Amino acid sequence: TGTFISGSRNKQREVATKLGAKVTPRVTKKIDVLVLGSVASRDWKFSSYGRKIEAVLSNRVNGSTTQIINEELWNDIACNSI
Repeated sequence: TGTFISGSRNKQREVATKLGAKVTPRVTKKIDVLVLGSVASRDWKFSSYGRKIEAVLSNRVNGSTTQIINEELWNDIACNSI
C-alpha cells in the first residue's frame, strides 16, 4: 500500500506474482504480508494507507498473523528471491 520509490504498484504486483504471491486489493485476516511504500503524505492516517495498517492491527487482535513490512525489506526479499 502507499507509494513506492522502487516502482509503481503494478510493478510491485508483478514482482510479487512472479514470486508466487497472491496479491489482494484489501486487507483480510488471511493475508500474510502488507508492504508499505516509502513515500508517505502528511495525511497518511486518513488515507487507505493508514486504514490498511489499522485493519491489520485490528485483525491481529482476532488472531491474524499478518506482518507489516516496509519497502526496503520488501525489495531485499524480492531481490534475493529472484
